Amino acid sequence: METVSLKFIIWQLEIPLSAASILLYVLGAVSGGLIFSMLKKLAIENKSRN
Repeated sequence: METVSLKFIIWQLEIPLSAASILLYVLGAVSGGLIFSMLKKLAIENKSRN
């Protein structure tokens, strides 16, 4: 099992590569879903104004 070192500002983690891959996948899915829902809400608001 490969370990990777993740560094962000002052935090540092050393976790297995498989766990890092799953973590990044989940974070990407959550952030993508939030962006999609915000854009959808803006589109609905703009449509109702016109």
